[in-house]
Amino acid sequence: MTSSSKVIVVLGAGPGLGMSMARRFGREGFLVALVSRTGARHAAYRAQLAADGIESRSYAADVTDPAQVRDVLSRIAADLGDIDTVYYGPAAVDIGSGIVPLPDAGAAQVRASFEPVVLPAVDVVAAVFTDRADTVVGICEHALAMDDPWDGFVHFVEQTCRMQAADRGYNDLSARSIPQAAPTSDLERGYALMTEVVERAKRAGALRGDFVLADMAFVIWAISRTIEATGDVEPQAWRRHLGFVLDGLRAPAAHPLPVPALTDEQVRRIMRDC
Repeated sequence: MTSSSKVIVVLGAGPGLGMSMARRFGREGFLVALVSRTGARHAAYRAQLAADGIESRSYAADVTDPAQVRDVLSRIAADLGDIDTVYYGPAAVDIGSGIVPLPDAGAAQVRASFEPVVLPAVDVVAAVFTDRADTVVGICEHALAMDDPWDGFVHFVEQTCRMQAADRGYNDLSARSIPQAAPTSDLERGYALMTEVVERAKRAGALRGDFVLADMAFVIWAISRTIEATGDVEPQAWRRHLGFVLDGLRAPAAHPLPVPALTDEQVRRIMRDC
């Protein structure tokens, strides 16, 4: 089943915050997908929501297991349609040696409490946005099929920014740093295709020769910040600013730059630590 209603997934559904989130969003018209380790309480939860006029589905999965999270999110999307909101709140996780006062905690103790909660949440973010990686691959393939390499490059940049403007969640992910989940085959393929979009435009003499894919990260990042700042006032403002950027990337406009491009590792550090 698919629906035109928005969908919230409650990962770690329980009688406290999980059900509170389900009710709050359900009252706003969201379809609710409840996910917890077992389905023992699901019938009661769904009955409570139904009594409030809220439509729901339930699924059993260990929300701290990345493979199970990816699988259950795929099933939910197939049943209910695109996922708009995810609440991540597992009821219990292994916190290693236990909670200790922060002044008494060493780095290992802090990490033991932090990682079981935050790292699975990173996998959740990656799983929710898997289809965006597929979209980027499609954008790149279309760009490479265009006769003019510059037009293909512009198509890639514009469509990537357009996707961010239409999806504020994806834009937020692009504009902010999160711990990096393991790369997937789709992400690696997307990276290879993006590289070819850039190199093809350079070989044609249309894109300035000193532009590298690492620079692309900051072009997209800058536009994502513009979208964030202007989206509520003028949703199309980003297109004007992108036009200025693209004109500056044309080969005839190129002048020597004062410093070399950042390395891929430097870009990863910046995006991780900013």
